[in-house]
Amino acid sequence: MMRGSSKLLTDYNYLIHIPAVQIILVDFPELKNYPQNEKEIEAYVRLVWKKITALKNYYSKVGISPTDTLLTKIMLGTEAATPAYDQYFRKFLKANGLTQKLGEQSLKEVWALWFKIKSDLSNEVDYPPVKLLDMAGFQYGQEN
Repeated sequence: MMRGSSKLLTDYNYLIHIPAVQIILVDFPELKNYPQNEKEIEAYVRLVWKKITALKNYYSKVGISPTDTLLTKIMLGTEAATPAYDQYFRKFLKANGLTQKLGEQSLKEVWALWFKIKSDLSNEVDYPPVKLLDMAGFQYGQEN
């Protein structure tokens, strides 16, 4: 996740993330309350997008490039609220005819896809919905 080009490894230590953690903690319980049906997607995505925007603003102010990959890996690792929009997951999105650019529309499409295919994904362990989708998308992207 953190490459040398991001400056996170070379110019900063872990303390740079404390304000980001505070941004996330404000709505943490609500972010863990994943949509249970398609009617709940829009409200959930609005909350997630609010967090992504706040993180983007914070990292921009401190001189860190807030890439879609960085922001979504933070959201995946802390709340499992988004898949990681890396090169592999974008291949998966493209293959499924979904928007590849991170935004509210793309997140809505990802959740709609979850409800469409969730019965096809093995859930032998208790993983959050988007983490399962992220793993499936990552595997697809690596193989294709």
